[in-house]
Amino acid sequence: MESMLMLKRACLFKPRFVTVGTISSSSSCIDRHIRVILSDQSSTFESLLKHNAIIITGGNSDNVFVASKLISSYASFGKPNLSSRVFDLVSQRDVFLWNSIIKAHFSNGDYPRALDFFFSMLLSGQRPDHFTAPMVVSACAELSWYGVGSFVHGLEGRCLHGFAVKNGLASSNMVQSSIFSLYTKCGNPPEAYLSFRELGEEVDVFSWTSIIASLARSENMEESFDMFWEMQKKGIQPDGVVISKMMLVAEGKAFHGFVIRRCFSSDGTVCNSLLSMYCKFELLSVAEKLFCRIRGEGNKEAWNTMVKGYGKLKCDAKCIELFREIRNLGIEIDSACLASLSGATGEVVALLCCEN
Repeated sequence: MESMLMLKRACLFKPRFVTVGTISSSSSCIDRHIRVILSDQSSTFESLLKHNAIIITGGNSDNVFVASKLISSYASFGKPNLSSRVFDLVSQRDVFLWNSIIKAHFSNGDYPRALDFFFSMLLSGQRPDHFTAPMVVSACAELSWYGVGSFVHGLEGRCLHGFAVKNGLASSNMVQSSIFSLYTKCGNPPEAYLSFRELGEEVDVFSWTSIIASLARSENMEESFDMFWEMQKKGIQPDGVVISKMMLVAEGKAFHGFVIRRCFSSDGTVCNSLLSMYCKFELLSVAEKLFCRIRGEGNKEAWNTMVKGYGKLKCDAKCIELFREIRNLGIEIDSACLASLSGATGEVVALLCCEN
């Protein structure tokens, strides 16, 4: 609290010529505080506030390099609002300082404020560089992904994509990756596909997962499968997430063989997705065989999925039997599992009453 009050007083302090002349006698002390800031030796938030206050009262708040370090330091402590106060004290702002304040808010999840600073940067006449573009495009992607005005922020992202192309920033790998992420999160598979192709040959498994998931979510089944097989041809091994996404579009048991051959049969996420697929397509005997192998007490998702499968197929007796076993083992039941028991409501209610 004392350090915060010290900083507030320092921000209100307006050094005059006489004052600066007086302070200059202890410039070595101020230089020491500047060195601490620049060398990232402020180990605590309190010490950072004290160093900042002394730097301001010493008339060094307009130093761009020192301000940039302060902005980054406050951001690392989760205080982007204080980063903004440091930024406001600097009169001559270069692209490095603008990037620092945008990053301070972006890294703390304050995406709207990061975009506000970007647009202020443009209005000031400062030209963004290849470090600015990925952050602002990613900010639009995150806002769209979390449903905060998805159409508006998706449109902003498209405009920023055009801005990056027009200003020669789109050739950077970081910018291309952020543009690709934008279109996958905004639910725009055609643009996501085009931006994926622009990534070149050095595409990691995460990017493959993103494009396959984007196509699967939009029900582009054939394209999703094509991308998966292309991934295989390039020798890139899919992870459990990719396999799980492919379960959404697989319409046959051939995919199970692929999973076994690639040694994914021990991956809980993959096996649960397979089980869900078999229940969905009413392949009960295959589902039961798989369930018997993965029905460990720790795999509550498999138990819930199997109950839902029995409920869907109107196998009331098996549904009740499995439900009893779940209750005896103390496995947590989800709401969808309970809803699937509607066909055998009387028996379930009686069972619950007896147990209570």
